[in-house]
Amino acid sequence: MINRCARLCTVFLFLLLALVPRFPRLAFAVEEPYKPQTASALIPAKPVVETVCGQKVSDSYRNLENFQDLQVMAWVKAQSDHARAVLDGIPGRQELLDKMREFDSRRSVRAYNLRITENDRYFYLKQTPSDETGKLYVRDGFHGAESLLFDPADYGRDKDKHYVIGTIAPNDNGSRLALSVFANGSEDAVLLIMDVDKRTFSPEKIDRCRFAGPSWLPDGKAFLYNRLRPAGDGANPQHDSVTWLHRFGSDPGTDRAVFQGLCILSWA
Repeated sequence: MINRCARLCTVFLFLLLALVPRFPRLAFAVEEPYKPQTASALIPAKPVVETVCGQKVSDSYRNLENFQDLQVMAWVKAQSDHARAVLDGIPGRQELLDKMREFDSRRSVRAYNLRITENDRYFYLKQTPSDETGKLYVRDGFHGAESLLFDPADYGRDKDKHYVIGTIAPNDNGSRLALSVFANGSEDAVLLIMDVDKRTFSPEKIDRCRFAGPSWLPDGKAFLYNRLRPAGDGANPQHDSVTWLHRFGSDPGTDRAVFQGLCILSWA
């Protein structure tokens, strides 16, 4: 997703230079002066004062973090509607979007995150111009038939969540695979484990796996992975993470802690 955004930004800059002479309405001069929002669109401040390192710090809009507050949600929707109206009113915007889509459609496919196992099984993500994100494919050998393993668009029952595949890690013979998925651009990845030959997922799901880095043991039945600490205790969840040993099909609650900080906790 990050690579796609960077690519679109680069195309956008080149298009501005190329299209302004052809579409005078793309010029940055605004036909009508911008009218700022009136005071009625502002949300009341509700200061919260905290003491940090002996200094009192006031946050006037801490209440905007509470999405259960109907007043906050009404304000957020009003801001969203206003932003959409301003963006849709930019002269030449649609011409620019159409040209960007035309450039994007010239490339038929993008393949990335390639993993090749010891027995020549290929795993990779593939994305076409019509895809928002990559889908997971497998083939036996370079010239083997391609097969779709996992489409993140079909994952999950909550239709308001859209998933992106992160890490893909097959074992040595490609019979099992660990992959991470991120929901709605969050940084909280969930690790899924698949039986590749059966095309089925094992029931366990492991959260807090943004930097999991699964590494399978030689027997292909277990892997090591890094898991962040639970959030909510006031500490940075990225600090003091733990390396765990997980066996395929087992409850993650029974995983064995192997390494933390500078200490080897267990192995046998």
